Order: sequence, then structure tokens, then C-alpha cells
Amino acid sequence: NLDEISPKQIRHVFLHLQQEGRSVAWMANINTTVRRFGTWIGKPDLCPPLPDLVEVPSAARRSLSARIARAWDTTPEEFEAILTRVTPVCPMTAMHLRLASLFGCRVQEMLMFRPARAIQGDYIHLEEGTKGGRPRMVPIETDEQREWLDVALALAEDDPKGRLIAEPGLTLRQAINHFYGVLRACGIDRKTSGVTAHGLRHSYACHIYKELTGEKAPIMGGGKVDKDLDQSVRLDISRRLGHG
Repeated sequence: NLDEISPKQIRHVFLHLQQEGRSVAWMANINTTVRRFGTWIGKPDLCPPLPDLVEVPSAARRSLSARIARAWDTTPEEFEAILTRVTPVCPMTAMHLRLASLFGCRVQEMLMFRPARAIQGDYIHLEEGTKGGRPRMVPIETDEQREWLDVALALAEDDPKGRLIAEPGLTLRQAINHFYGVLRACGIDRKTSGVTAHGLRHSYACHIYKELTGEKAPIMGGGKVDKDLDQSVRLDISRRLGHG
């Protein structure tokens, strides 16, 4: 009976998850879900915070600050050299990686990107595929960005919905599987090359930080930046990435 579930039972579950080697981030998501469920059934105190449910509380605290650089340009392989490997396998996947690098897009945002609809003056409007459907505007600031958006417009003409899909008719799940399949075939994953597609968002953020402050991002070993400027630039980058 759901009414009979107790914090003691919840604690046993999370101890089991920790013993299985589950990540802190994964357990934190489960913890949030169970706490919300407890509220729904009228037992708001059913599920304690994650640190109170595991053997070593300090090991269950998430760090929201980057400790390891994930940007692609911290690896020996140059970005263009990687795209040279990807393009013969799937030109559309290479375009997706290009967009991630130029605009800090997420994978799902790239796969659902409709250039003709998204390009709005000096910005691209991202809404489809964003987390929680939260729209955002990302500035178009360089000739390189505009040149590749023109290429994206031409590529999207082959899709009935005007999207950058590798093969017309693919569902989103099939498009995601295709995208990661191409990356694995080209040796682009954390195990093989030490990078992932998501790392291009890190690269974009670090690039913008240096452009706006004159210093590398802190995770990249940058020097001291005026506090007010640092905070202003961080907020700008947060909005660009959809974290605002």
C-alpha cells in the first residue's frame, strides 16, 4: 500500500543504488522524483534529501562548478580535422557539429533545427528541442556563422519540414541514434577520443568568455577578470546556452 511507504524503506533503496555505483547526478534526479511523489500522496516528508539517505553524505553532494575542461580544443585533435572524418560518413552530422560549435546548441536542438524558421535577423531563435521547451535567442555575430547558416538553409531544403535531418522521414529517436552512431563510427566519444558532442557547448561558452573578457575561462586557466565584468559575461553566456 502506498500509504505504508516510509522514509526507512526509501533509505534502503538509495543505499542499494549507491552500492550499485549509481552516479550522484542520477540519484539526485531520482530523489527529486520521489520527493515530488511524496508531496502528491500527502506525505511531503516521505523522502529526505539525498545526503541524508546514503552512507557518506559528502559523496552525495553535487558540484555545479566545472572541475574538468570538456571543450574540444583541449584535446590534441583539431575541430576541423574531426569534421574531415565525419563529413564523408554523413555531411548532415558534420553540419550538426558545426552548429553546436558556432552557437552552443544541444544535440536535440540541432536535430530539430529549421534554419528558415530559426534565423531572425541577427539572431537564431531556438525553441524546438530545447529543455522544457524554453525558447532563447542566440546572436549571430560573425561572417563564419552567417556563411554556415546559408549552407544549413540549402541542406534543409531537401526535408519536407525544413529540418536538418540526415534522412527524410526519420523520427527524432531515429535521428538521435543515427547521430551518435556516426560519431561512434568516427571514434568521437569519451572512451575513444575523450570528447563528446556536448563538449562543443563547453567550447562555445569558453570562446565567448574570452571574446568578452579578454581572458580564458577559469576552467581553461584564465587570469583574473573584474568581478562585475565576470558576472555580466557569465549571465550573458548562461542566456545563450539556455541556462538563464
